[in-house]
Amino acid sequence: MILNQIPVLWVQLGCILGVIIVNVGVLYFYLNLEYLIAKRELRIEFKGIRIRIIPFKDISSISKRRITWAENWRNTFRSRKRRLVIHRKRGLIKDLIITPENRYAFKHRLETAMKGLRDGNHPTGSGSDSD
Repeated sequence: MILNQIPVLWVQLGCILGVIIVNVGVLYFYLNLEYLIAKRELRIEFKGIRIRIIPFKDISSISKRRITWAENWRNTFRSRKRRLVIHRKRGLIKDLIITPENRYAFKHRLETAMKGLRDGNHPTGSGSDSD
């Protein structure tokens, strides 16, 4: 009787361990997201790997207002005071939520970079903000 239960116990232990490993991996991923302002685009990166690119020409506006249905790229659990919503011109889901450490400074840098691209003055540096 005990020999028949041993494989079931190992399978259950393996499933529990697998769920824990996946949750820790997802947590590590979200807490290490970075938002970078490049010359022509907003980049979302994980440890230097580009995950998402939003061209400036696709951004219609930037706000802090709350959105119910949006693409979430948060890098913190407490996003209430850090939420910044990027409204895009195209796409199935047009709104994108990011959580830079200082949303007003990041919004200003992003709008300055977008204005510089529109005016033909390409910004030389890139701003980054991560948590």
